[in-house]
Amino acid sequence: DCLRPGSFDMSLSAYKADAVEAARNRERVEVLADLPDNKVCADCPLLGPRWISINFGVFICLPCSGIHRNLGVHISKVRSVSMDALNDDWVENLERWGNVRANALWQASVPAGYPLPSAADADNQTAVLDRFIRDKYEAHRFKKGGGGTASALVAPHAPTAHAKAKPVSSGGWGDDDDDWGSSAPVPAHAA
Repeated sequence: DCLRPGSFDMSLSAYKADAVEAARNRERVEVLADLPDNKVCADCPLLGPRWISINFGVFICLPCSGIHRNLGVHISKVRSVSMDALNDDWVENLERWGNVRANALWQASVPAGYPLPSAADADNQTAVLDRFIRDKYEAHRFKKGGGGTASALVAPHAPTAHAKAKPVSSGGWGDDDDDWGSSAPVPAHAA
C-alpha cells in the first residue's frame, strides 16, 4: 500500500520556477485539475478548485485555501493553479497524490456523525469548515493508521480513483510571496 507511514521525509523544494518551467507546469496542473479525482475541492463539496496545497498534493477551493493559509506554512503551503510559478517538485507531488488519494489517507476515519462541510459552509466560511480542515490536517484526527506527522509519509506512486462532483464555486487571489522551506503533509478526499 502506497499510503503507509514510513521513515522517508517528503521535503519539497522552495525554489521558484523560471518562466519555461512555470509555463510547462501550468499546463501539467491544468491537466491534473481536469481529472475527475480533482474536480471537487479536497475539503468541501465545491466544484472547480483553483488553489492547491502543494505539500498535501491537493486541489482546494478559495474558501478552503484561506483556512489552509491560516494553518500556517508549517502545515499547508497554498498556491494558485494559474497565478503562481509552480516548480517541478510541487507538480510532481500533485501527480503523486491528488484529492481522492490524499483523502483516502487524511479522511480515512471520519467518525459517524461528524459534521462534514457543505457547500454553504464553504461559501460562508463557517466554523464547521474551519474545524474540519483543522481536525484533518493540523490534528490528524481522521488520518489512516492514526496520528503521526505528515513528513513521515511515503507518497504514492501514481494517481488513481475518481471522485463524484458536487456543485461548487471557485475564485481567488494570487500570492507567491509565502516564504517556506521544507516538510510537507499529504491529503485525500472522502465522500
